[in-house]
Amino acid sequence: MSSLPVKIAQRETERITRKLNWDRAEVEHIEVENPRGPGNIVFAELVYENVTAVFTGFGRMGITSEKVADGVVCDVRKYLKLDAPVGPHLTDQLMLPMAIAAHFSGAVSQFCTGPLTQHSVTHADIIQKFLAVDVKLESEDPDDSRGAVTVSVSAGA
Repeated sequence: MSSLPVKIAQRETERITRKLNWDRAEVEHIEVENPRGPGNIVFAELVYENVTAVFTGFGRMGITSEKVADGVVCDVRKYLKLDAPVGPHLTDQLMLPMAIAAHFSGAVSQFCTGPLTQHSVTHADIIQKFLAVDVKLESEDPDDSRGAVTVSVSAGA
């Protein structure tokens, strides 16, 4: 939280806990000493045994705290509807360590994800230009709501 009134954070977290039916005991407000920015950030975190998903909303001038919270709620709900452990915004971030592992050890890595974004497609292309790996992106269903990523050492390496 920046030097904004704490009521803003309270309205955001109240809205998120109410709309997602979450326990208020799990909510925390953190005030930053000597804030450098003009706004605030709202995080929602889903922790599972093998993955943690983080959703973020950024407060800004002209946007109500309720709209910021609603954006986070929307992202959480989309993730919860996925039939995959990895959300679309984490997909590209996992590719690079998988590619490094494939490049140096020959490891093959694979995971299921939500819909593949253009950002993930571009990231896969860039990785393959720098490392001798193959990054295979597949849609696993006709409506492209579930995908798969496989990273392996390049056949030509």
